[in-house]
Amino acid sequence: QQWLQEQEELLQESLGDTRLNVGFWADKSFMSERQLQRKIKRLTGLSPLQYLLELRLAEARQLLESGAKASVAAVAYAVGFASGQTFSRNYKKRFGKLPSDYFN
Repeated sequence: QQWLQEQEELLQESLGDTRLNVGFWADKSFMSERQLQRKIKRLTGLSPLQYLLELRLAEARQLLESGAKASVAAVAYAVGFASGQTFSRNYKKRFGKLPSDYFN
C-alpha cells in the first residue's frame, strides 16, 4: 500500500502533463511497463492506463466541484487531457454527467 501511495504522489506531480502515459510512468518508477502492469493490476485490479485515467478524472472532479478552473477546457488541460472532447466523454462515462454541467 505504501508503494501505491508513492506512485500516486509521483503521478500527481505529472498529472497535467499530456505526455504522462504508462511508458513515462514506468520510466519514472524505474520499472519496465510489464512489471508496472503486473504490480498495479495485482494491487488495484486495474491496468495502469485505467488507474491513470481514474486519477485524472478524480482530480478533474475535485477541480470542477471546487470551481477552481474557469472552463471545461481549463480543467481538461490541468489534468492532462489534450482534448476537451475526450475529457468530456470520459468524464460523462465515469460520473454520469458532463463537466459543463458544473458551469450552468
